[in-house]
Amino acid sequence: MVIKITLRSVFLLMAGILISNLSFSQNMSGITGSNYAGTNANLINPSFASNLPLKWELHLVTMGMNFDNNFVGISALNDVLNPPPVPADTSVTTFNIANELAKYGLVVSDFDRPKFKYLHMNFVLRGPSLMIKINKKHSFGFHNAMRMGFRFNHFYTGYIPAEIDSNLQYQGAYEFPKFRINMLAFSELGFTYSGIFQDNNSSRIQAGATVKLLSGMFGTYILNRKARFEILPNDDVEVNDFHVKYGYIDPATFNNLPASPGFSDVAIGKGLGVDIGGTYIIKNRGARANKKKKVDYQFRLGASVIDVGRIKFNGGKSLEIDRQNIVFNQFTTTGINSPGSLDSALSNNFYGNPTQSLVANNMKMWLPMALSVQVDYNIWQFFYINTTIIQRIPYGAPGLYRANVITATPRFETLLFELGVPMMLYEYQYPRLGAYVRLWGLTIGSDYSNGLMGLGNIWGMNAYMSLKITPFGKRNKKKKKTSGCPMFF
Repeated sequence: MVIKITLRSVFLLMAGILISNLSFSQNMSGITGSNYAGTNANLINPSFASNLPLKWELHLVTMGMNFDNNFVGISALNDVLNPPPVPADTSVTTFNIANELAKYGLVVSDFDRPKFKYLHMNFVLRGPSLMIKINKKHSFGFHNAMRMGFRFNHFYTGYIPAEIDSNLQYQGAYEFPKFRINMLAFSELGFTYSGIFQDNNSSRIQAGATVKLLSGMFGTYILNRKARFEILPNDDVEVNDFHVKYGYIDPATFNNLPASPGFSDVAIGKGLGVDIGGTYIIKNRGARANKKKKVDYQFRLGASVIDVGRIKFNGGKSLEIDRQNIVFNQFTTTGINSPGSLDSALSNNFYGNPTQSLVANNMKMWLPMALSVQVDYNIWQFFYINTTIIQRIPYGAPGLYRANVITATPRFETLLFELGVPMMLYEYQYPRLGAYVRLWGLTIGSDYSNGLMGLGNIWGMNAYMSLKITPFGKRNKKKKKTSGCPMFF
């Protein structure tokens, strides 16, 4: 079999995956570890609501975007932004993938080290959100958020050749280990309570929880349990072991939407989520105490379980194919013109029954559950260092997997100004360096800007911002007038 290969098609497939999705954040260290994070601190631990140093905080908007992968990176940003013209005749007989992509400023990681690749994309939009300190012991808040994520985990690249030619041979035995592809878009309305349960001169213990009402808007997944097959010389396919689960939203669900759909029309999935956390604080005493600081402690230890929950899409489909020792003489594709007809064709080819692969006329997807530990230490005066560990909770069901991260963030923090430098190990092995700054209520930052700083290739992009308003000023009780007003900080 002769395969016609074009440089344009290869470039669009590989480079397009990277560049077109740079707009997609999961880690926002600059607005979750600060004592002035407000409602954003609840992203990592709901008990942090009790740390609110002011009476209330109103977040107008928080936005974060993230893209990360370990397969295709940018080595020369100028070549990516100003690529060379594509030749009129793009047909080639053979070429080296790495060399060809280098012409466009791209670099491919080693095919064999590591063999398993990932592609992560996230987008989060929060606001408006409100946090209120009811009294010294009790705090309450709520938030709105829109979240979208795509995860391709554990993709095996061992069969991708370093060079491709027109006589590419595809016959042979293949075995693909487990991999996951999940995409989920949803909104959440969350309610947070945090209370202080023990407070004395030396320490404080607090705990909190967030309950989230979830509305799913889109979801799809492919879970490969095992895939072992051989393409024979006569193009027959001998399946030794094949076990795949997949699900999607039935397109008919979207076809039935009104011309001008409202939120209730596109919220085709419903679910519930929960975050639970606790914090232990050792206060500054003696020479370390500073009465001028609104937040004064020596050590803060937090632990939490976040994003426990799932969404059920009644307009979805869940399917599963689990077969061993079967030979396809010819895969029947006649009449495949929709996802439903593809389901029937797959089921008929594997089972001889067009509906046997259907498991349920709904689809359930889990949130990116994780355990987290947060340690914050007051080095001296307004200088702190925060270390946060996020460990995903793996599960076999469909849903987004959160990235494993360890982040150490030294910061200078005051009421009106804050500066920090997050240093991260993404997936516990890939170093990431960022920076953020807060001026009053505006925070802008990134947890991953190595490449832009000239520190190696660009394997992804991360950026976030937050804007809030808080009370500023003190009330003069004698004159019963306000000497200050709400300001952004």
